[in-house]
Amino acid sequence: MNKNVKIKIVGAHGENEDRDVVKSECTGLYYDKNGKLYLKYTETDLETRSTRNALIKVAEPVVTVEYKGATDTFMAFEPGKTTKSMYITPMGSMPIEIKTESLTIELREDSLEIYIHYQISLSGSEMTPASIHIYATE
Repeated sequence: MNKNVKIKIVGAHGENEDRDVVKSECTGLYYDKNGKLYLKYTETDLETRSTRNALIKVAEPVVTVEYKGATDTFMAFEPGKTTKSMYITPMGSMPIEIKTESLTIELREDSLEIYIHYQISLSGSEMTPASIHIYATE
């Protein structure tokens, strides 16, 4: 089953006055394959006009997010677990460490919502609180 969907993503990094919030909206494809849910879409950076393809896979209790294009990243979110990956840019690669605190998946007849709260460290920096809310609807 393939459905065209509207996707809204709100990501936040940091705390209090240092909190940085990024919002994006796009259209994409939602599908179910072998019992796993997928969202596939293309993001465009409004400043640089660069694009990257995104694939979000929901295989409870794990959600993975993979970006390919201007930057490449693979992130895995599993409650209570810490995962490691690389953030690959044209300037070089940086290690990422993600500690998932909570993950909620709400699947309805006409929408999919994913809430993830986590701590993230880039290139060995101190862990920073972060969250992402992904909302897809027909």
